Amino acid sequence: MGEKRDGDTWTWSDPTLSQPQTQGTGRKGSLGWFIAIIFVSLVALIAIVGKIRSPTNQSSGPSIDYSGVPCEQSGSAPCSGEAARRGFAVIVSGSHRGIEFTGNYGWMERGRYRSRSVEGKTPMAFEIADASSLSVFFQINGTYGDITLTVEMFKNGRLVATESTSASYGVVTIASP
Repeated sequence: MGEKRDGDTWTWSDPTLSQPQTQGTGRKGSLGWFIAIIFVSLVALIAIVGKIRSPTNQSSGPSIDYSGVPCEQSGSAPCSGEAARRGFAVIVSGSHRGIEFTGNYGWMERGRYRSRSVEGKTPMAFEIADASSLSVFFQINGTYGDITLTVEMFKNGRLVATESTSASYGVVTIASP
């Protein structure tokens, strides 16, 4: 196998191939790789800066307004919105105050399934701290006429799902994404 240099081109012969092979010195190819690396680096930098400035990366997280809403928490502390910033919150509301409902909610916490049964009147809220997933089931107790029962699920302070029913004995179910 012999090699020779002819200007900016390397040429070599391989006895197993019928024609000599040619390859450039790499100066033009190196520039292309350099530009590609700079482009990828800029895209990565923009993505990182965008993530740092993103409101979802704030440590305190948004707060959930429980004004006038009785709240029950899976832990020992009263509902303050703090538990919902690192887990889930559920608000059961309706078109009218005092709509009676029953149901339950279940969640995964440190690899164990936990659940709680609920009886209440709208509006009512629940906080579940340190949960990795949550599912809820609520049913209107009776016939009220023209009413709506609405359930909102928040994860880490952000609304992730909302469902409503207007049916007599209507049911609302939500599972966390």
